[in-house]
Amino acid sequence: MRILVAVAGTRGDVQPAFVICHELARAGHTVRLCAPKTFATWAPAGFEFFPIDVDVKAVISSSAAQKTFEAGVPSRIFRFVERVDLETEQAFGDALVAASEGVDAVLTHPLIADRAAAVAEYRKVPIVVFSTLPLWRTREFSPVIMGAPRLGPLNTSLHRLAVKLHWRSHGAITERLRKRLGLQAAGASFLGRAQEMAIPSLEVYSRTLCPAPSDWGAERVMTGLVRMPDRLRGAFGEQALPEHVEQWLAGKPAPLFVTFGSMPLLDKPGLIDAIEEVCAARDLPVIFGVGWTQVKPRSEYEPSLFVSELNHAALLSRCVATMHHGGAGSTAAVAEAGIPAIVCPAFVDQPFWARRVEQLGAGVTVPYAKFSLDRFRAALDRVLDAKMQARACELGAEIRAEDGAAHIADAFAWSLAMAPELVTRAVSWQAPRHVESAPLALPRGLRGDTHAAGGPAV
Repeated sequence: MRILVAVAGTRGDVQPAFVICHELARAGHTVRLCAPKTFATWAPAGFEFFPIDVDVKAVISSSAAQKTFEAGVPSRIFRFVERVDLETEQAFGDALVAASEGVDAVLTHPLIADRAAAVAEYRKVPIVVFSTLPLWRTREFSPVIMGAPRLGPLNTSLHRLAVKLHWRSHGAITERLRKRLGLQAAGASFLGRAQEMAIPSLEVYSRTLCPAPSDWGAERVMTGLVRMPDRLRGAFGEQALPEHVEQWLAGKPAPLFVTFGSMPLLDKPGLIDAIEEVCAARDLPVIFGVGWTQVKPRSEYEPSLFVSELNHAALLSRCVATMHHGGAGSTAAVAEAGIPAIVCPAFVDQPFWARRVEQLGAGVTVPYAKFSLDRFRAALDRVLDAKMQARACELGAEIRAEDGAAHIADAFAWSLAMAPELVTRAVSWQAPRHVESAPLALPRGLRGDTHAAGGPAV
C-alpha cells in the first residue's frame, strides 16, 4: 500500500512521524512523509520525504516567537500561530497536493488534519489521525491544547468549543485549499467530524503517562509510547554523545539537565543565573540544552555546560534530574529515563503533562511565568529526595515496557479496515484501494488495561 504520512510542528510532533514511517516501511508499505523542510536531513533510506517549504526552526527561533512564547499569554500565542499559518499557506498546500498523488491512504497529525483531509477527499482515499497527545473529547478533562484546566461537568462542552474556535481561526485556509481542489466547502473542522463519526486514530503516547479516558471508544487505538529505535538514531546524527560531553561528564556527579526542547523559552531573565547559583551550593553540575533558542554560553561557573541538539536518551540516563517545559516529547523521554523532573509549563499542552508527572509522583511543577530562585530551590530539593528518585525509577520501568512502534503497522491496518464505512458516511471518500478485509478485533496489546485507570484525574 502507498501511504502518505502528513505532519507539521516542531521536533516533538515530527520525530514520532519518522518512527511511524519507518515501521510502516518495514511492514512492506511504500511510505511518503510530508513534513517541514527543517527535518529533511533526518530522512533515512526506506521512505520518500516530501518537504514543505517552511523552516520551522527559523520561525521558532525568531525574536517575535521568543517574545510571544515567553509572555505565555494564550491569545498572543494563538494569534502568532495564525500569522504563521497564513504566511505558509501556499507552501503547505503545494506540498500536500504533490505528496498525495497516487497514494492509497493518508495518516495525518492533528496540526495538519484539516488540509490533509482535503487532499484525501480530493484523491478519494481514506484518512486516519495519529496523535501525540490526548486530543479527543472526554468528560474526564478539558482540552489539552488549552492546558486542560479542571472544569468538571463543563469539560465536554469545552472540547466542542475548542474545535469550533480552531475552525474559526484556521478554517479559511482549509476552505481555500478545498476550493483550489474543486471540492465543496467543508463548513467545519475535520477533527470535529472525525470525533462525531468515530473515525479511528492512533494514540502514540505513553499509556502509563496518560491512560485512555474511560469514555473513549475502541476507535482510539492506544499503541503506547513510540520511541526512536537505535537503527534510526544515525539518521539524526545522535547515536552517541559528543566526545566533549563525555569528557565533561567524566568524574562528575550525575548532573541536572535543563532543556526547553524546541521552544524558545530558556532565556528568561535571571533563570540561568538562578539555576547555577542554587546548583553551585549543592555541588551539582548543570547541562543546559539550548535547543532552538538564541542562548549563548555565558557562564564562568565551571560545572555548567551548554549543548545544542544531541541524543537526549543517552544523556538523560546519565542525569540525576531534569528541568523541562512539559512538551509531550520531553515529558515522555524524561519519564522513560526514570529520573524526576521540574516541569516549567508555559502554554498549550504543557500544563497538562506537568500535572500528570506531578500526580504520578515523579516531578514538581513550577510554572514558567512564576519561576523564581526560591521556587526553583524548593523544587530541586524535592526532585533530589530519595523517595521521588525511587518513584521516578519505577515509572521509567513501566514506560520502558511499552513498545508502541511494534504495534504501528497492525494498528494502522486495523484502523483502515474500520475506517472506510465511517469515512464514506461523512464525505465522499471511497474505500481504500489494495486493502484486504480484516477482522475488527483490536490487535493484541493495543488496549489491554488502558481503560482500567479511568484516565488521568487532571
